[in-house]
Amino acid sequence: MAYRYNPPTAAPEQPIKRMPNILRHLGIRARVVLMTALLAVLTLAIAAAVGLFAMDRVQTRLAESFAREHAALNREKLLAPIGRELALARKLADAELTRTFMRDEDDPDNRRIFFAEAESYRQLFTDQSYFVVPAASGYYYYNDNKLPFSDAARYGLQAGKADDRWFYTTLHGKKAYRVNIDVNQTLQRSMLWFNVQVRDGGQGLGVIGTGLSLQPFVEQYVHGSRPGVGGLLLDRAGVIRAHQDRANIAFGTAGPTSDAQRLAGHLAEPAARDALAAALASAAADGRVKTLVGRLDGREQVIAVAYLPLLDWFNVTTVDPQQVAAGDASLLWGAFAAVGVLLLLSLLLLTASLDHQLLRPLTRLTAAVRRMAAGDYTTRVPVHRSDEVGQLADACRQLSATIEAHTHELEDKVAERTQALGDAHRTLSETHRKVSDSIRYASLIQQGILPDAALGAALPARHLLLWRPRDVVSGDLYLFAPTRHGFLFGLVDCAGHGVSGALMTMLAHAAFKTALLEAPDDDPAALLCAMDAAVRGRFAADNAQVSTTMDAGLCHVCHESGSATFAGAHMDLYCADGDAVHVLGGDRRALGDKRPPAPVNQRLALSPSLALYMTSDGLLDQRGGEPLRAFGRARFEAALSSLARLPWPERGVALAATLDAYQTHNAQLDDIAVFGVAPCALETA
Repeated sequence: MAYRYNPPTAAPEQPIKRMPNILRHLGIRARVVLMTALLAVLTLAIAAAVGLFAMDRVQTRLAESFAREHAALNREKLLAPIGRELALARKLADAELTRTFMRDEDDPDNRRIFFAEAESYRQLFTDQSYFVVPAASGYYYYNDNKLPFSDAARYGLQAGKADDRWFYTTLHGKKAYRVNIDVNQTLQRSMLWFNVQVRDGGQGLGVIGTGLSLQPFVEQYVHGSRPGVGGLLLDRAGVIRAHQDRANIAFGTAGPTSDAQRLAGHLAEPAARDALAAALASAAADGRVKTLVGRLDGREQVIAVAYLPLLDWFNVTTVDPQQVAAGDASLLWGAFAAVGVLLLLSLLLLTASLDHQLLRPLTRLTAAVRRMAAGDYTTRVPVHRSDEVGQLADACRQLSATIEAHTHELEDKVAERTQALGDAHRTLSETHRKVSDSIRYASLIQQGILPDAALGAALPARHLLLWRPRDVVSGDLYLFAPTRHGFLFGLVDCAGHGVSGALMTMLAHAAFKTALLEAPDDDPAALLCAMDAAVRGRFAADNAQVSTTMDAGLCHVCHESGSATFAGAHMDLYCADGDAVHVLGGDRRALGDKRPPAPVNQRLALSPSLALYMTSDGLLDQRGGEPLRAFGRARFEAALSSLARLPWPERGVALAATLDAYQTHNAQLDDIAVFGVAPCALETA
């Protein structure tokens, strides 16, 4: 057979894409001018955009700095007179003539000498007032610049009277003084009272002190600020105690407050309210001024928070960046405009320099090359310079050497990067090992709180335990405790899994131990309520974004009465008697839920064939089978029925095999725990 060679058909020639007609007829010089103009416009547009962004950032930073300094300065302005008044009151309390008077206030000489000295101190106090209460008599002496002077008692204090509780609290307190705040709702003003102990060795002789009105500072701080700057005072709970709008002030220390009387109520975004709460807590913890940015009363403002330790209050400065930084903004805009002009001039100078230094020599060089192409080899290039154009040939010869040098440099950098990656990999491996060791250690700790020893001693070969953590540690916890007439067993399914779930089981274990001390061990409902109270006591009320709930069930088996009592919080009890499975449902709310659960005790009679089981939702929700579905309650009850024919030591293995056959290759979704017991002493296989 002959083969004919067919040459490949030539591909049709693609038309060369040409530039637009206008640019095609332009020379290099015209193109450079056009590109320079476009570059200038683009650069100015970018500079304007960057300027706007930088202006906003600069205004915010300036406002933050101003708010921080303003809050710190006003904190010192308030704390300075408070420290002065407290120092004067403590000096008067430490005077020997004060102790002499309180030892024997009926002595005329002691009374005369003391009140003469006290009157001299009154002239030094800002409020020009003082009070004295000897512990022996409980008489209240008071003088100021409004009432006529008197060395007689104004009235007597009583230990059981609520209005006089401040005296006995100060007298028997561990601190040498107390600073009390009186926010008067009737007079709508705030007063500070300095209560200082008068002691003779370890004996409390009485209390002496003075008062200080906060109104002058409040008027200056709240109403004396510059435009765009606001000031207010908050108590420890974030309630407004001083504000430009008196309708927003919460006068009085008791009673509910509205959202308008809390600074958080004036913030629009939840994130800003959370940032405010964090700033208040942080400022109280370390004493530093904290700042945040939020939309306050409809405007974006900077908020600075400073803590007043003697008052346990906060002074807050609010700054509107648009108003405070307006003058600085005009200066910055002028600077940006100057930079834009300089940039434009620089581009023009660059264009002129490029034309003189490069374009003209290239034009002459092009003409010479064209003459050479026409056959005039005697033409000499009319460029006699030692710059880049004149050194073009030398550059070509140097190209090879440059490429070789760059190749070696690149190889060195690759080796260096490879070494760095190797070091990083070893560091990461070591870190992974440490984390794995820590998790394994946490697993050992969790194993230590499980009641395996007590369970094995009380119910040998009479219990089932299927405990499969999704990770190394589990968020499920089984409970067991012998009681006087039987035993108590239960199961807790904590929110989360892994390390977080394991930490929750530690809390659940502690709550169970506490409940055993507070409630009868044969009252599962009371024990669950006690555990719920313990869980709620360990979490703040505003942790709504983090799930801290626990499904729990407890069952007490009483051999004396031949009955079992069960109560559950979002967990059920499965009762298998060999013929059928009955379910005792628990309360629909879990421990630590938004609303407290209301578990109810449910009693059932014991029988030799009865088996009691509890399970976490990890087994019920595990997906498997064909089609892919959850294991479910019906399948679990069927598995329990089939276990009734097996001895207890084989039931756990059989239940695990049933779960594995259903789960197959599907990943485990959650921690799995099943806890079952034979309540009667005799077991029926």
